[in-house]
Amino acid sequence: MSSMRSVFFWRVLVVSIVALLLANVALLAAYTYVGRKTYVSIEFSNLELEAEVTRQMYEEYKNGDLSDDALERLIEKQTIASESAILIADQIGKIHFSRNLGGTIEMKDLGAYFSAEMQHVLSGTTVRNDNLELQSGEKAVSVGIPIRDTVDGKVTG
Repeated sequence: MSSMRSVFFWRVLVVSIVALLLANVALLAAYTYVGRKTYVSIEFSNLELEAEVTRQMYEEYKNGDLSDDALERLIEKQTIASESAILIADQIGKIHFSRNLGGTIEMKDLGAYFSAEMQHVLSGTTVRNDNLELQSGEKAVSVGIPIRDTVDGKVTG
């Protein structure tokens, strides 16, 4: 009788361990899929807010309310705090300001992204890219927003 209990106990134990392992694999797969989407969604939200703040600072700069040095210091502090990169260009694609601090972001990375998405941003569309590959091989997310003239609403950058 005791050997029967022992066999039954081991069978229950093995089945329980296998069930737990399968459940962990299923949860890991679900987390990988859902976790990435959630992370990217949060990053897009943060980057859009950061881009909007940068746009407002640039408008103040264009209106003469901020000096070159003040704009540069503000954006530098912003990029350090968020470990991001910022690129501001006009409607013909001429880069007026770039700050690429943090991580392994190179100007080449911004240039490739900028060239690919410039027409969308200049048409007035906010651009989101969750599959940007940096020169270092790292993956990154990016957001591009249009800069509009405050008087007539035309896209100016």
